Amino acid sequence: MSAELVDRIRLGWIVLTEADHPAASGITTHPIVDLGDEGALLLGIDGAGVPCLLIPTDPGGPEENVGLVRIRNRELETAGGINNFVVISCSEPSLRDVFDHFLAAVIAAVEGGQRKFPGSVAVETLARWKAMLRGTGAVLSRSNLAALLAELLVLEDVVKRDPECGLEVWTGPDEARHDLRRGSEAIEVKSTLSHTARQVTIHGVDQLEPPTGGMLTLAWHRFDVTPRGPLSVFSVADRLIQAGVSAVTLYDRMDAVGSPVSLRDEHDAVRFSIRERRFFAVNNDFPRIVPATFPQGCPSGIDDITYKVTLPANDLALDNVEVERVLDGMAGNL
Repeated sequence: MSAELVDRIRLGWIVLTEADHPAASGITTHPIVDLGDEGALLLGIDGAGVPCLLIPTDPGGPEENVGLVRIRNRELETAGGINNFVVISCSEPSLRDVFDHFLAAVIAAVEGGQRKFPGSVAVETLARWKAMLRGTGAVLSRSNLAALLAELLVLEDVVKRDPECGLEVWTGPDEARHDLRRGSEAIEVKSTLSHTARQVTIHGVDQLEPPTGGMLTLAWHRFDVTPRGPLSVFSVADRLIQAGVSAVTLYDRMDAVGSPVSLRDEHDAVRFSIRERRFFAVNNDFPRIVPATFPQGCPSGIDDITYKVTLPANDLALDNVEVERVLDGMAGNL
């Protein structure tokens, strides 16, 4: 999905917002894609201020409601006369960002040769976006948002090196052992909001166990929560999409960890600045509990272990060259 197309859609909304306000039953339109003899795809805003996409079509066709997104067939009068359209609209302001990406996905499908049945194209595309358009979810705590932000920042470092690798290395949403993984190399990401403590919480005896025959790195972040901080989970998500990752896949994975697009406004309001960032090689010199700690197996009756680790001194952290090597390896560039 083209970031350029999303930018064109957003520019279209600006043009429409500045246009004359339509009557309560009318729709003000702006062409977004020329389909030649078949007309044009139109962005629209109705009299209630609801944004929509109009796709010229024959009468009839499937209709759908998902949350506050509607797909309807309507006969409308535009500058080109009276025509039948598939009209896709979203009445929830908090979903506007994801709606832009959803419309871009529909437009790409229509432009890709599926013009005969645009209503079906829209409904099929909507089926892949349902979870993100329902508008549900509980607001994450600041510490959980910081943890997600830290993972997204490391993911961004990887994507910058190879946008084609997409989101395949981000295994955190899958509840995998490590947060990022490529082959035999892995990165475990940790964060803190403490001003002084240099501790991380480890879950299980295998979280600090490197992949078989490979290497594990711990990426540690110290954040401040500040009203005008430059970072939020969605500001970094926007940068990832701009870098070329799939918006639908990214939003789906963020939803899996508790930050759906329906909570964008709430989660965007929690702003962070980064005070400290260190990468450590997790090896025999790193304080940890691993399966080898218990040669005879975990003590009887112990089903799980959660413990805190005090990080090594900063002079034992990886230097810039070593960090670059870790990130290059995660991007598959070695």
